[in-house]
Amino acid sequence: MRTNLILEVTYWDSIKPSIRIEMTVHDSIKAEEIAQKLNDISIAKNEHKTIYYAQPTTLPPVHKKEAEVDDDIPF
Repeated sequence: MRTNLILEVTYWDSIKPSIRIEMTVHDSIKAEEIAQKLNDISIAKNEHKTIYYAQPTTLPPVHKKEAEVDDDIPF
């Protein structure tokens, strides 16, 4: 399943950045638009250490088909 993660990345001065999943959006164009709007809001609030990114990703299927199950493990 193809989806897009909206990531909130907060950069700190002395430690590694923190990354949080803000939301998921199926449409990649809408995901980019949402990330840009969140960045605009962040700038308006004077939060210069927080940036939003739209990251496309593919999630594995929830259920594996029986053909994909590897039962050839010898015991």
